[in-house]
Amino acid sequence: MLRKLCDEEKGRLLKAAESEAVRFMIWLLLESGVELSDLLEARVCDLDLETGLLSLHSGRPTVQIHAEALPELRQFLKDNPGRTFLFEGRCGKPVTARWSRCVLEPLAARAGVEDILARQK
Repeated sequence: MLRKLCDEEKGRLLKAAESEAVRFMIWLLLESGVELSDLLEARVCDLDLETGLLSLHSGRPTVQIHAEALPELRQFLKDNPGRTFLFEGRCGKPVTARWSRCVLEPLAARAGVEDILARQK
């Protein structure tokens, strides 16, 4: 889970994202409070683009995606047809939790956002 960020930190982090997929994943993590591991399991079929609801398999409640993000999400899925998972690696499998070390933490460093991951208690 990402720690609570101020609006300025959110803006820097989203601006530093190098792809639509990374920007959308960061946005979902920031706005939904969903754990990264839960989001990695999300499939395209778990998403209702009409209502903006994303069902999670982990037993967590569904996530409401903000209406202003839906057009960007629709375009993302249109530009990336045939996906099974919302966030896939090159081989069609979901990205792994290692993503936080390989993508998220360097991205946060470039954006000047420190201690991006909330500490588990």
